[in-house]
Amino acid sequence: MPKQEPRSHYFEPSPDTPHRKQNFCEEVVGKKFYFLTDSDTFSRKSLDFGSRLLLETSLEQLDFAQGERVLDLGCGWGPVGIVLQAFHPELKLSFSDVNERALELARENYRANIKHKQADFVQSDGLEKLTGSFNKIFLNPPIRAGKQVIFRLFNEAYEALLPGGELLIVIRKKQGADSTRKELERLFGSNQVEDIARKAGYRVLRSGKAEETV
Repeated sequence: MPKQEPRSHYFEPSPDTPHRKQNFCEEVVGKKFYFLTDSDTFSRKSLDFGSRLLLETSLEQLDFAQGERVLDLGCGWGPVGIVLQAFHPELKLSFSDVNERALELARENYRANIKHKQADFVQSDGLEKLTGSFNKIFLNPPIRAGKQVIFRLFNEAYEALLPGGELLIVIRKKQGADSTRKELERLFGSNQVEDIARKAGYRVLRSGKAEETV
């Protein structure tokens, strides 16, 4: 029998499968972006539908203020944070992923698409190694990692948000959108979570952290 290549997952820290790098162009809201991907990274052949919907919805509906700290959590090769930075250069972007291969690609893709700006890139399991707080956190949850991991990310994101901050998530209905909403309502409060987009079985959920009361 032929020898099988080792298998790993996009949510592992150090993938060991052979590299299969490829380049492609994606257009998002009228802008073109050029990306490099590799094996053992999520959706390595194109921008996935969920991330595209998250971006299009966020760019259309969210308000961004000068100097806001924004985290692309589980950034993969970086499309969400890179597109947000391109449309809103005033933002302070951070990228985080447990997968060192994906994070290095995000760094390369950022340099290729964003000129005269800098961002933070942190290899971290969730928010473990990140410092400071954020105004907005974007997450396309790693479904294959399991519900326990995903719910931990929700909890860590809640703790890392500033009062008045927002967590933006995209998830398919058949992959746990209803249970995800219940968990977010538990964390943020039932009146703080809303669906801001539904399309082709996907939902974009916005969860707002309550402002502090005096």
